[in-house]
Amino acid sequence: MTQPGPVGNSDLEGDMTVDARTGRPYLTADMRSRRLDFVDLGPIIGGAPSRAKIAQAAVKAGISVADAQAEVSVPQNQQYLLPDVPLAVDRVNQMDANIHYKAASVQSQDFPLRSFELKMTIDHGVLKAAPVSFALTQATIAGNVTIAARKKI
Repeated sequence: MTQPGPVGNSDLEGDMTVDARTGRPYLTADMRSRRLDFVDLGPIIGGAPSRAKIAQAAVKAGISVADAQAEVSVPQNQQYLLPDVPLAVDRVNQMDANIHYKAASVQSQDFPLRSFELKMTIDHGVLKAAPVSFALTQATIAGNVTIAARKKI
């Protein structure tokens, strides 16, 4: 069993391997979090980084926090669970993958999320997330997502 490590205010543990022997990378991951801070997930799904991350980057770059925040494009529709930004589907063609991630507890100030689970495969430009599951305070939302990016979009 692997030891959890911090990712922002979240913890992350599990196993991840990348096989590049065939020339096309293949990622296998079975990851889990006891606690996922939804803010930490934001940059991965197209949201803005947290204010703390912007402040850290400003200090490292030797610029003011205000200047660093002005550089970051913040999605206009922050009230939505998923940001309203273009989806970079060309990235789906870069590798294949088989990923499972489960967060037992989700901390969110904006949404009533309680847990999250994702099983995802990427096979030569076709991404399938089946299921994607969000547990809310009084319900669960689950579904499947397929993004076919084999052709130029």
